Amino acid sequence: MMLQSPKKERFFVHNEEITEKYTPDRLLQDTSYIAREVRSYLKRLYQANEVEKCVKTTKGGITAELRNIWGLNAILREGELGPKNRNDLRHHAIDAAVIAVTEPGMIKKITDKLQKNWPRRPSRTVVDEPWDGFGLELAKAAEKINVSHRVLRKVKGALHKETNYWKETNGPHAGKYITRKELNGKFTDSWAEKICDETIKKLVKERLAQNENDPRKAFKESLYLPNEKRKQIPIRKVRVSQSSKTMIKLKPHIWVEPGSNHHVEIFRVKDEGRYKGKLVRKIWTTWDVEKRMKDCRFINKEGKTPNLIITRENPYLDNFKKVEFIMSLSAVETVEMLNRQGKKALSRVIKMSGERDSMTNIDILFWEIQVGKVEGKINKRTPNVYRITTLQDFDELKMKKVTVDPLGRVRWAND
Repeated sequence: MMLQSPKKERFFVHNEEITEKYTPDRLLQDTSYIAREVRSYLKRLYQANEVEKCVKTTKGGITAELRNIWGLNAILREGELGPKNRNDLRHHAIDAAVIAVTEPGMIKKITDKLQKNWPRRPSRTVVDEPWDGFGLELAKAAEKINVSHRVLRKVKGALHKETNYWKETNGPHAGKYITRKELNGKFTDSWAEKICDETIKKLVKERLAQNENDPRKAFKESLYLPNEKRKQIPIRKVRVSQSSKTMIKLKPHIWVEPGSNHHVEIFRVKDEGRYKGKLVRKIWTTWDVEKRMKDCRFINKEGKTPNLIITRENPYLDNFKKVEFIMSLSAVETVEMLNRQGKKALSRVIKMSGERDSMTNIDILFWEIQVGKVEGKINKRTPNVYRITTLQDFDELKMKKVTVDPLGRVRWAND
């Protein structure tokens, strides 16, 4: 196994280098660029005689050692000791608290033991907590932390996907959208099922079956179409068909699939009838929002220029006359909702999808605001992760849109 340079250096360090590499003075001075710049900025906030006392930096290794000594990793691991839980964004706050109470004497005590026991890993060094009950107080404080995320409401990214289609008007594929796909290592079995020409479809599926459905092996060599003159005609591209309700007409004969969804607007029906009191939704793609922002003719009933991103206007006038705007949701926006234990929790939008022409179809993935990463496949039992597949869930989970400022203060969103 090839060792990376820093790890290799630690394995083959010489005895005479230990004092130089593991001294308290060196570990008190973090030489990273970011630490230097932050320290330089913070020094401006203090008088010259207070700077060295009030502004210090330490190495990450010392912070990790103190976390282990004081058992602080258990705070974000439900009381279980182990490695730091980096999937919980509150680990940054735990580190900040440890750095704030780190004293030169603690660093000297740790480095002295490292020097004394080198090259073996020493038993846990005894460093007293800054005060009795420090770990318990930090755990209680961590429970109250609300992680703030920057909302991605800005209109950016691709307006539509790159592949161009044309719409078939005749034959067995009438009404479907056709494009040409190259036979290469990315041409999967799912695409083979959509090939328009039955003869070519049969040849492609046979070639894939012969190579364990691995397109990289299957199309490493060219596929040939037999003909009456026994000439080998290579098949490099094939026509495939696709059904879609979301295609956008870009030019007279060119259709494209829209880009990502920008936001969803949710309304409650006020009309009498079977839909009274029920929720409906309208998903707006990046294409829709960009087009609306450039269309100066989009004026609301009062004759004023509306919010060009969030409309709040009834999108289904043909179906309902009266609707109440409930909320809009973009990527990373936050809601208060009931978690699986029936307690209020703050969660943010990770992604959303739904059929373009549907009023009720919805699929939104929420992560609780402290979650930074989810390991493995997401399912109904994944902790702190929720998937909303019906608008009824908004009422059942008592969802309300909120904002979380950089200080963690929660306010109702003025949507």
